[in-house]
Amino acid sequence: MPLKRMKGQRRSHHVGDVFALRLENSAYRFGRIVKIGERGPRGRFPGGILAYLYDVPAEAPEPDPGVLTPDRLLMPPFFTMNWAWDKGYFRTLAHEDLDPTHLLKRHCFYDASIDGYVDENDDVLPRRVESCGWFALTNFEALPARGDSGTPRVRCNSQEMTAQPVDPGLGCSPGGRRGITSAGRLGRTSSSAVRR
Repeated sequence: MPLKRMKGQRRSHHVGDVFALRLENSAYRFGRIVKIGERGPRGRFPGGILAYLYDVPAEAPEPDPGVLTPDRLLMPPFFTMNWAWDKGYFRTLAHEDLDPTHLLKRHCFYDASIDGYVDENDDVLPRRVESCGWFALTNFEALPARGDSGTPRVRCNSQEMTAQPVDPGLGCSPGGRRGITSAGRLGRTSSSAVRR
């Protein structure tokens, strides 16, 4: 379902920020920032934001942080940037310091550059761990909707893709391009994408 844009918000983001998305029918969903990447040339996603999106519907932009738990995720964790706030697709409403109960035990992302799986720090994982997303930047213009397979889907500008690594050649870049693989995307480095 398309998102309804709210007033744009230019601000500094912090781990523990709780934000809202507003649907076309004026209902809301909520998300939480769980990590922020380092700035500068060493970071794979400089200034990137690792966030969760929860399957917790609401009629008003009044989040209850107590129900925003890892077992209520709408889709796998994802990387994004300030774009979603600047354009009004996300809007920060509250802040709650994180504790271990707010987080998945391990994050997993499919990385097309190695045709394998990494965690949020760009460390290689021996196997896929659920819930597993993409090691790529995602720009939201529509709320993830479950397709016939039950897999959440996200929209990258005008393109739609699954939030699971079904096709290793597809991903979302800051410009919403598809088909970006190891020869393109952001260039692999030995540094962490998001520091602990």
